[in-house]
Amino acid sequence: MSSNRDFILREAFGQYLEYGYDGVSISVLQDSTQLGRATLYYYFTNKENLFREVINEYVTKLELSFLEKLGEQALNVPQLIQIHTERIDGIIALIRMVNPQLRVTNYLSLILHAYSHDEAFKKFFDETKVRIHDAWKQAIQKSVSEGDLDEGCDPEKLATLFNGLNEYDQWEKSAEESTATECTFIKNCYQLYEFIKKKR
Repeated sequence: MSSNRDFILREAFGQYLEYGYDGVSISVLQDSTQLGRATLYYYFTNKENLFREVINEYVTKLELSFLEKLGEQALNVPQLIQIHTERIDGIIALIRMVNPQLRVTNYLSLILHAYSHDEAFKKFFDETKVRIHDAWKQAIQKSVSEGDLDEGCDPEKLATLFNGLNEYDQWEKSAEESTATECTFIKNCYQLYEFIKKKR
């Protein structure tokens, strides 16, 4: 990636996080980057193309890395929770990189806009949700095989329950104040696992 292109993507990501897609024009990006309109159009054909590339660089790549970790080995439930923790830490780090005062909800708003306006991203996101659900099922089965969970538990129902814990009330804090281990989702995952764990 060229340094100019990388710089434009990073600046656009920060602007989109702070003001949303509709609040960022090419003129705003010119002011932010101190680059001419011709330079911006040299790298990106239009605002929609730039936004798509920002989503690819700062959302899709992170999700692909997360999905790759899911497939590397058979994971049990605590290991899967740890990978979710690393994923959230990755999101927080991206936001801190551009503006630590912004919130994780700003990042989620970008995802929502991309999901609503880009069919390819919507398909990718929906497929990712299915893969995450399947990863929970496999992790539950692995924890059963390791003797931590009862054999009579229902992996499908438990996977749905773990996925349903994905609350974002903690994301009203700034990225500077946020940590993955403090987020409600991670705490609830550990609490649920302790609750369903075999008592020895």
